[in-house]
Amino acid sequence: MNILIAILIFGLIVVIHELGHFIFAKINGIYVSEFSVGFGPRLLSKQIGETRYSLKLIPFGGSCAMLGEEEESTDERAFNNKSAGARFWVIFGGPLFNFILAFVMAIIMIVSVGIDKPYVLAVQEDSLAAENGLKEGDIVTAVNGDKIRLGRDYYITDYFEDFGETVELTVLREGKEMNITIDTLYQYYGLGFSYSPDGEAVELLSVEANGPLGEAGLTIGDVITKLDGIEIKNGEDLAKYKEEVGFSDKEITVTYVRNNREHEVVVTPKEINSYSLSQYVTINTYREKVGFLEAMKYSLYEMEYQVSVVYKSLGYLFAGKASMNDFSGPVRMVSVIGDTVEESKEYGTESVIFSIMNIIILLSVNLGVMNLLPFPALDGGHLVFIILEAIRKKKIPQEKEAMVHFAGIIILFAFMIFILFNDIKNVFF
Repeated sequence: MNILIAILIFGLIVVIHELGHFIFAKINGIYVSEFSVGFGPRLLSKQIGETRYSLKLIPFGGSCAMLGEEEESTDERAFNNKSAGARFWVIFGGPLFNFILAFVMAIIMIVSVGIDKPYVLAVQEDSLAAENGLKEGDIVTAVNGDKIRLGRDYYITDYFEDFGETVELTVLREGKEMNITIDTLYQYYGLGFSYSPDGEAVELLSVEANGPLGEAGLTIGDVITKLDGIEIKNGEDLAKYKEEVGFSDKEITVTYVRNNREHEVVVTPKEINSYSLSQYVTINTYREKVGFLEAMKYSLYEMEYQVSVVYKSLGYLFAGKASMNDFSGPVRMVSVIGDTVEESKEYGTESVIFSIMNIIILLSVNLGVMNLLPFPALDGGHLVFIILEAIRKKKIPQEKEAMVHFAGIIILFAFMIFILFNDIKNVFF
C-alpha cells in the first residue's frame, strides 16, 4: 500500500511537470506528437487531433514529445523553429507547474490545519535573552536581519547558518517592532560526530577530524554499539545514555562496528563550543488556523520556505558540511513516505491525507528547483542556451547543444545509479 502511495505521488508530480511543458507547447503552436502518462509499452492510447494521448505500463512520470525538440525540422510548428521567447516558456512551464501544484496544495493544507506562526513559547530564565527582555508571546520577524515568516524558518535558519556568541532577533510585541540580543553559545562534552536520532542504529553520518572519534580513526558509516559496555541499539538508547550518564572529561570506551567487525577504542570527550538559536529560546512550530486571505499569504511563505530549504541544502552540501549519504533517491523516499503514512495513521485519516499533501509540496518544489539548475540536460540547462541565444541574437548549432546535453545525461545517469545504490545501502543494510 505504501509503495502504491509513493508511486501515485511521484507520478502526479512528474505528470504535472510534463503537463506544464505540454500546455505551453500548445499555447505557442508547437506540434506535440504524444503526451504520455508513465513509461514503457502503451496500455491505452487514443489519437485526438494531432496528438496521441497514452497511458503506459511503468507508472513513473510521463513525457511530452514535441517535433523538433531533439532533431532539426523545417516544419514551422517544430520546437526548434519557434522564437527564443516561446521556447523559454515551454521549457520553464514544467517547473512552473510544479510550483503551482505545491502552491495549491499549500493553500488547501493551510486553510484546513493552519500555519506555524513564529512566536516565542519559552525563554530560559538565566539567559541573555531573558535579561534583555525577550518574552513569551513575542513574534520573531527576523534573525540578524533575515526574515522569519514561520516557526520552521527559525529552526532552519538555526540549522544552516553559522552564528557568533550573540544574535539579534527582531520581534513584534503589541504591534511594535524591537531588536533584542540573545545568546547562542553553549558548551558541552562530546565525541565529535553526528547521527540520525530516528535511525535504527547509531551510524556516524559525519565525524569531526579533530574530534575524539575522528582522532581515534572512526569514519562515516561506522556504527556505535556500546559506550563503556552499555548497549546502544539506536538513537533513543544514545539519548538515554546522554541523559542518565552523560559525557565528561573522563575516558570512555567506544565499541563500534565496521564491515561487520567489532572494534573498541578508548577516547576522552572534548569540551565543545556550539552555537544555537534554540538553546535558550523555544519558538512555536504548532499550527493554528487562519482566515482565507491570510492562508493565501502564508501559502506564499510556505513556498518561500520550501525553496530556501532546497537552496540552503545545496549550499550546505557544496560547502562540505553534509555528506552524499544525506541525499535521498526514490528508494529512500518510498521508505520515508511509508514511515510518514504509518506514523500518521494513529491520528486518523485526515492526518494521513495532510501528511501526503506535505510530501507532495516538498517533492514538487524540489523537482521544480532542481530542474531549474543551470546543468546540461535539465530544464535549467536548456534555458541557459535559450538565454545565450537571446543575448547573442544567434542560435547555437543544435548538434553542439545536443552534445552538451548528452554529456549532462551521462553524468546525471551515473549520479542516479550512485543515489540508487546509496538508497539501497541505507534502507536495507
